[in-house]
Amino acid sequence: MIPTRSGKKFLLMINGYTYSQINYSAHWLCSSKALGCPARVKKSAKGDIFKVNTVHTHPPPKYIYVQFIPTEKGKYILVLRGFTYSQVGGRFFYCSSKHMGCKARVRLMGGKLLPSGDEHNHAPPSHARCGNGAFVQLRPPNSPHPVLPSPVSSPRAALLALHALNFPRIMPKTDLWLRLPADAKKDP
Repeated sequence: MIPTRSGKKFLLMINGYTYSQINYSAHWLCSSKALGCPARVKKSAKGDIFKVNTVHTHPPPKYIYVQFIPTEKGKYILVLRGFTYSQVGGRFFYCSSKHMGCKARVRLMGGKLLPSGDEHNHAPPSHARCGNGAFVQLRPPNSPHPVLPSPVSSPRAALLALHALNFPRIMPKTDLWLRLPADAKKDP
């Protein structure tokens, strides 16, 4: 089930095709019904799917997973195809590695994301969500490979990942490694 923009209804996805619910009933029509697709299914109250007609007159639609992460400053970080973008103004999102010369950007128009056509000049970052909801970067800026697998599933792994935190818009840089006091004796 995929929530719609309004959040009041859902799309049902079966074998890559999406179906829209008809007036909150058990009947679902192909989302391309307006284009003449006759496919329809029925869903029971228990969630069982009864295939009435699953022959489509078109290929399945392509969906891209997009995530908007709110920041402390009231803006959003966009996660698209593994890359992160920082919001500049209301409609523009620039690659979070813009400071390193990456020219990739995305524009939000009418609820649709329009890429600039510029390619990224780097690999996508590796982020994970901690238990407190904050996102952390799992690899130090100069490391080509992630330090830990993603996503971080255990609290212990999340704590280890925080030493590489490089996402200041979400949380200030933190170093969890213990430091000895300057006057502490070191072993020879």
